[in-house]
Amino acid sequence: MAISLRADAPRDGAKVIGKAVRDLGLFGSDDPLAGGAALDLSKPIPIYRLKLDDLREYGVASLDKAEMVGWRYLLETEGGGEVSYVDLHERNNDTRFSSIARNPNAAALLEAAGLAERAAKPLEGDCELRAIEVPAAKVAALWIVHATASFVPYIDGAAGAPIRGKQLSPQDFFAELNKRLPEADERAPGRDLMSR
Repeated sequence: MAISLRADAPRDGAKVIGKAVRDLGLFGSDDPLAGGAALDLSKPIPIYRLKLDDLREYGVASLDKAEMVGWRYLLETEGGGEVSYVDLHERNNDTRFSSIARNPNAAALLEAAGLAERAAKPLEGDCELRAIEVPAAKVAALWIVHATASFVPYIDGAAGAPIRGKQLSPQDFFAELNKRLPEADERAPGRDLMSR
């Protein structure tokens, strides 16, 4: 089915991004989102973050403890010449620019979004798309929130067997996180997150 959008996204997101792009002098335009340059801005994707302690204690169930930390927007120049993503956060009902990524991770996010959209089509009912970051494992993924949830990693900082660009079940995603966590925290090496 379709990926539904959250109603609580910042209403002024495009305006805040336009100002940040203009202030930073990016994309060779004075006001790119106001028609100065041809830029496409995606709908906002909520960003969630998983903490190491919650991962270690709750395993897959730690998804319920993931904290929403902001909104991510894909920004693409006309013709797909350059892809970036912009993060915003809200504080006291005020939307603020956090960061812009103009690197291969942005292109990987765009690819992951396409895969997530294709994965959502055959699902019954609506689903929600979220970005989930796991700093301790150096992994970020798109999270398709549905009864048959799945994850599409777009950042994988681990050497060896990268999971970027693959659609994974929650069990497979957490098994991959489990492999990466001992590098992040040597205090409890080899603890199995899947056993919880």
